Amino acid sequence: MEQITHSFKQFIGDPHIKTFLGMICALMAYTFNLGNPEMWLIIGIMVVMDTATGVIAAWKKGEAIKSSKMFQFATKVFVYGIVVALINMMARTCTLATSECPAGIAIALRIAAFSWIIATEAKSINENFASLGYTLPEKIEKILNGFTKK
Repeated sequence: MEQITHSFKQFIGDPHIKTFLGMICALMAYTFNLGNPEMWLIIGIMVVMDTATGVIAAWKKGEAIKSSKMFQFATKVFVYGIVVALINMMARTCTLATSECPAGIAIALRIAAFSWIIATEAKSINENFASLGYTLPEKIEKILNGFTKK
């Protein structure tokens, strides 16, 4: 264990490694707009809730809980990250490329992306609860279905 700790300290202590990691962190902060932790937290909670209610629903139905189904968790995190990154890049390009682009367009694009993700997760959580016998009022289900039409 001491050898691993010593090697890790040497690795992190290397100025080239620190510079590289700093550049990666700066690129991620720019691309994913990590300055909005509340929205990321909400999305994270909803993805975990969706996964947990899906596992409970499968267990209650007597279905096998497979790792291939659990892989959807990682896929969702990846896809949602890409969606938010693309929206942030579009918003930054719009505000930097033209002076005619409204200042609020970046905020509107981010709100649209986060709203779509949250509505998708809410619909999935609702489907999991419905399979357990708990349903939402019809009006709320219509709203959720309107957000996530395919």
